[in-house]
Amino acid sequence: MELLEFIARLEEKLESQYRTPDLGNYDSPIDEIVYLILCTKTSSSKVKKAFRRVKKIIQKWDSSDLDSAKLIEVLKPLGNSQKRANQIVDAITHLNQVCSCNLEFLRTKSDKEVYDFLISIPHVGQKIAHCVMLFCLDRNYLPVDTHITRILKRLS
Repeated sequence: MELLEFIARLEEKLESQYRTPDLGNYDSPIDEIVYLILCTKTSSSKVKKAFRRVKKIIQKWDSSDLDSAKLIEVLKPLGNSQKRANQIVDAITHLNQVCSCNLEFLRTKSDKEVYDFLISIPHVGQKIAHCVMLFCLDRNYLPVDTHITRILKRLS
């Protein structure tokens, strides 16, 4: 049995037994990018609260509501609030410049084009790009962090 066939059968069995869980990911690629930037070295319960606070002060990503001082204030409970705020501002500013914060065009692009575009966004690396591709764009990618990558290299 090929690996892909095995994985597909395993997925079917798991889904029939346990259903597909809601992992709390966002439909909007930009929401997911910002959420994942916030997730760095932080527990998910704190990040969810912080993300809700960010969304309260920034109604639309393509608007002029992007105020670093307000972001720093709402992100204080996470720690590194200035760094995180700057990363969000950098990413959103870039997206405003290149696509007016509308990432719907990615749905019609090839995996390589999507990946290349995502990693061109400041503070978006391989893992965030793969998470966005999997969770928001329904692409068959498996996001792995540096620890899993290191283990896989040792095993191969």
